[in-house]
Amino acid sequence: MKKRIFVGGTGRSGTRILSLLIGSHNTISKIPFESRFIIDNHGLVNLYSSLTENYSYDQGRIAIRNFEEMMTKTICEKNQSPYLGHPLYKYKDEVIAATKHLISNISEGAFNGTDCHSIDKSITTPFLRDKLDSLNYFISGTTRRVFKKRYQLSQLGYKGILPIENIYIPKYFPDDDELKTILRNYTDSIFGSILGDETMSWCEDTPANIYNMNFLSKIFEDAYFVHVMRHPAGVANSMLKVPWAPYTLKQVCDLLENLYERSIFSHKLAGRNSHIQYKFVKLEDLSDWNEVKLLSDWLGINPDKFSRDVRISSEKMNYFTEEMSDENLEYIQNRLQKYIDYFGYPFF
Repeated sequence: MKKRIFVGGTGRSGTRILSLLIGSHNTISKIPFESRFIIDNHGLVNLYSSLTENYSYDQGRIAIRNFEEMMTKTICEKNQSPYLGHPLYKYKDEVIAATKHLISNISEGAFNGTDCHSIDKSITTPFLRDKLDSLNYFISGTTRRVFKKRYQLSQLGYKGILPIENIYIPKYFPDDDELKTILRNYTDSIFGSILGDETMSWCEDTPANIYNMNFLSKIFEDAYFVHVMRHPAGVANSMLKVPWAPYTLKQVCDLLENLYERSIFSHKLAGRNSHIQYKFVKLEDLSDWNEVKLLSDWLGINPDKFSRDVRISSEKMNYFTEEMSDENLEYIQNRLQKYIDYFGYPFF
């Protein structure tokens, strides 16, 4: 039976090493990079809400447009930000084909028109722009009646107003079962292209997975969610070394307070919803092979089929005790004591 496993945490908490361990099993493949298109801004999570409970014409069409641009113009182009160098560009043809198929299933087609939510490229003064917009409405209506085809100023050579764009007519899914199937098949198609086998069980390790269980468990009803925790002081020390996190200890703790509050919410959410297959693990505990066996039993896989090349070392994860000053460790303890206690950690 195909298994879909989502690993998540705060970031710098061990999501990658744990997914490497799970993915070393001979029946499971690790998605070799964070997918980004599922729960990132403009990803499937926004697409889903904009076609269901948050549906409107604007919400739906903008969500489809943003997702299409994300998948075909940024994430699949090697030199486009914000996904500069994301490895998904290696599967560009497959991703574009799958995305076109997805959009055909979630829209009623498209038409050429002016999207007033596009970036305003006007080079005119606000007063002149307002007058030109009025003229544009007149030209659009007149040409549609006379020529049975709509023309706008931008098509007639004027560059000071919003361009003509391909605008999708979004479908509304009052019963979201159909949409869930569409989004699940789309994800399996993308991951199948990456792994070379759409039937293969997989493990994906975007840290924020654990904060999006409510959405992910709707789309992947049989998915497993592994919430990995690491000592907060170790996470704070690691965050100080990466460019995407704050670079002062105070701001790192500001960030972690909010992430841990969200972690507690997710922890309680899973406890209230028995349909969510959720397991909380401490990274430090997984240095004990008996704990790895308990995890594999929960996942329903044979622990003897893990590769021996991937191991979690308690020495490597606790190096922060030697790198951080006593003053900084005391500051972390004072700031994050609630979460150190909640998740059952000692202090060094």
